[in-house]
Amino acid sequence: MPKIYLIRHGHAQTSNLGEKNPALDSVGDQQAIEIVRDLDGLDPCPIWTSPLRRCRQTAAPLAYRWLATPIIEPSVTEVPSPMQDPVIRSAWLMQMLTMSWPEMANAGEQLRAGYADSLKDWREKMLYAILSCREDTVIYSHFFVINALIAHATQEDRVVCAMLDYGSITVFDVEHHRLRLDRIGRQMVSHLH
Repeated sequence: MPKIYLIRHGHAQTSNLGEKNPALDSVGDQQAIEIVRDLDGLDPCPIWTSPLRRCRQTAAPLAYRWLATPIIEPSVTEVPSPMQDPVIRSAWLMQMLTMSWPEMANAGEQLRAGYADSLKDWREKMLYAILSCREDTVIYSHFFVINALIAHATQEDRVVCAMLDYGSITVFDVEHHRLRLDRIGRQMVSHLH
């Protein structure tokens, strides 16, 4: 039964709020190193990462330790939103924190026709990719990705099932083509950035 280690990327730079693909800041760099310590004892296995820079940079220390090349996996990238501007997108996503997935789809559909289908497609592709893992896999991804997988595994409708901290590790088992939640990663003590 493969174990899937879903890791939320480290803290990213916030100085330029309009940046669509920010790098890690110094706190995020330290979190990336701490993840390697947290995974100490895990045998080397495939490393997947979202294409976004903050995930690739968070994965780099473990890849270096294991002398591995991470696989860039588009299906575990950030949740789609009905707008492109990063500042407006961030504000909209903050509003989605208290909603269910159907409510998020409806809210997005009101802003952009076809959004509900793109959200459904994103969730299905992500789940298919995770369920296709045949061996232990470490995956560096995003807050909404991990929450969508927790929601699926626990049959929840909520967009946010856990306020996952940067660098947290949530563990799933893939068993008989089903996703089972093993443990939820460290949660934030304060609010989401």
